[in-house]
Parts: sequence; structure tokens; C-alpha cells
Amino acid sequence: MAGVTAGFMIISSNLFNRAILTIPENLALILMTLSLYFYYLSFKNQDYKPAILGGFLLLLVAFTHEAASFLLLVTATVITFILLIFRPKLNILVNYGAFLSIGIISLIFLGVSIFVFRPELITSILHSGFTQTTGLLVTLSPNENRPLNILAYPYYLGIILSIFSLVGLIWALKVRRMKDVYVILWFLVLVITSFAYIIGINVISYRLLIYIAIPLAILAGLGVSKTYNLIKNRQQDFRWNFSLIFIIVLFSLSTALGYITVTSPHIAIFGDETKYGTFTISPPTPAGQEVIDWFQQNGDKSKVLVSSNEFFAMYILAITGQPISYQESALVGESSIKSMKNANIGYLLYDKNLTFSGEGDKEANGQYANFSYDLGLLFFNQDPHNLIPSYAHIVYENDQYIICEVKYD
Repeated sequence: MAGVTAGFMIISSNLFNRAILTIPENLALILMTLSLYFYYLSFKNQDYKPAILGGFLLLLVAFTHEAASFLLLVTATVITFILLIFRPKLNILVNYGAFLSIGIISLIFLGVSIFVFRPELITSILHSGFTQTTGLLVTLSPNENRPLNILAYPYYLGIILSIFSLVGLIWALKVRRMKDVYVILWFLVLVITSFAYIIGINVISYRLLIYIAIPLAILAGLGVSKTYNLIKNRQQDFRWNFSLIFIIVLFSLSTALGYITVTSPHIAIFGDETKYGTFTISPPTPAGQEVIDWFQQNGDKSKVLVSSNEFFAMYILAITGQPISYQESALVGESSIKSMKNANIGYLLYDKNLTFSGEGDKEANGQYANFSYDLGLLFFNQDPHNLIPSYAHIVYENDQYIICEVKYD
């Protein structure tokens, strides 16, 4: 009962539209849930072997979605040390070591392999930094936080899910079985992490809600199960089979809410909330489709594209296979020819809609630039035609975009 109901609780949530997207994060979410389940089994059965399997899934999550692997590692670690304090009789540290073993062995193997076969990478990281060498961005910048009011959590999670998860939480706190404590800790770790921006850690709270929904759905399933049993035990007091009616109404309502969510015309429209307002980033506009068609037919796949709209650039990459880079300084002539040649940058793409009024980002010399970068978008406070560097010339333009080709001679 509780397991089936948990699935319907997810369907009833306003996050169901995100849960059905075919994106790497959702695959990582499935793997994360399985990993934590096997880690739980290692405590329940007093056996380290399920923890090893959970650790293997942790490795798969790390290859699928970095943020999800971080959340999984933090959740497992916090659960481990809380259980170590309150339930010291369990083989907690042994299971935790087994959980981390696959990842540690893989890191050692990777480090030795790099040292033996690609030692220049180590030198490059020490000299140029991790991001410049690998292309992976590591940031704790508070400027990219997107906090969410705590009162908005029930809205996005869904009223049905919120109500029955509260019932399940009360019951779980009352009985405090091993599995109840485990799920409660899982839930609390994720909720606290969603407020990590308070201490300066970069967090997009809304993105964490889909992770929070999983342990909440488990608690909600427990809440529905206990409510059903309560009604059933008092069935003799009623003429009608209210326990059956309760389940039918609940499942029907959850299904109806899920249907409304997935059939909404807004489900495929995604926006990016920046300091200059909200901008639609998907699906592409007709002008965007023209740009995609241009790269499909004319793009040199040996050259790299830099765009003022990183989201649209990723879409171009997915559809056409055109390589992309995030070296936005090339768009405003602040990249050296040498660095651009090394990155093999061949195209610059400007989004005319990304404009603002006022002063741009403050530069090292104290002056204000005529551009401003925010959350994957490069905004300009003047006509982008005036910012096209001398080494680039326009090869295509429509009412929204400008495509420039870079020439180094």
C-alpha cells in the first residue's frame, strides 16, 4: 500500500512535470534513490555487501550528474554519523567504508592513470587551475543563489503530498523504527541543504525540491497507509466501505492532477530568472530555429561556438553537434587571439534580446563594462553590433540573433 501510494503522491505533485523530463538529472535521481536504499539494507541486514552496491551506484550518479552525487554523498554521510551517535551497536563505520570503497578505489586508479599516462594534466591544473584545464566549473558564488520562500515549498510539492507526508512524519516520529529514522534524516538533510545559501553555498532551492519529493513521497505513502488502516478498523461504524472510497478518490485525484500538469501548454516552456527579469530559454523561437538550421547546413563542426545565451548554445550542440565553449570574453573582444586559437573558437552568436539599461559588470580597473553576465546569459547595454570584435564578421542575422565567423588572418 505505502509503496504504490508513494508513486501516486509524486504524480499529484506540481513537480511531476520535471520528474518526467528525459534529462540526466532524473536518471541520477533514480540511481540516488536506489543507492540510498541499498545503503539502508546494509544497516537493516547488518551486511556490508549492499553498501558496496550502493557505492557503485554512487559512482554511476557521479558520472551522470555532479550535483546529485554531492547530495547523495552528503545525505549518506550525515545519516551515518547520526546513526553512529544514537545507534552505535550497528556496524556503521564498516558499512560506510564499504559504501565509499568503490569511489575511493576509482579515484586512486584515475589518479595513478593520469600520473602515468597524462602527467601534463597535473602540471596544467597546478598552473592554470582546475576549471581552465578541465572545463568544469566549481563555484560557491552567492551571486548565483536562487532562494525559495519556505511557504512556496508546499505549493511546488503539492498539497496532497504535503498533507499526507506530515501525517506520515508524525507517525514515523512516534514509532521511530530504523527505516523511519532513515527516511526522516534523508528528508531533513535535503531540506537543510536547500537553505545552504545562508552560509554562502551556491544553491538553487527549486532544483532541490525534486530530490526532497522522494523521501516526502515515502512518508506520504506511510501517511496514506495509516489513514487507510484507521478508516478500515472503524469500518463497522459506517454503512459504506469508506476505506475503499478513500483510496479510489485519492488515486483518482492524484491521477487527475498529474494529467493536468503534463497536458499544460506551459510544460515545455522554461525560463531563466535573472537580475534583469525572466527570459524564456526553451523551446527555441522561430528565429532560434533558423539559427539551428543554419548551423545544421553551414556550421563547420571542427570549429567551436561561443554564445551570449549558453542555454541556446547547448540546444544547438544537442541538435546539430556544433561544439560550444563558455569563453564569453570572446564576444566582447576581451580574449586574446592566442587563447581563442587554442580553444579553436570559430563562431560567435549574439542574442539581441539580452539587453539591459545602466552600468555593466565592474572590471578590475574600476570601470564599468558595457556588458553583464548573469546565470548563463551575457547581457549588453548597447546594440551588440557595436561590440562585435574586429576579428569576426557577420555571416547570418535575423530579428533575434547574429552569427559571426571568426577569422584570424
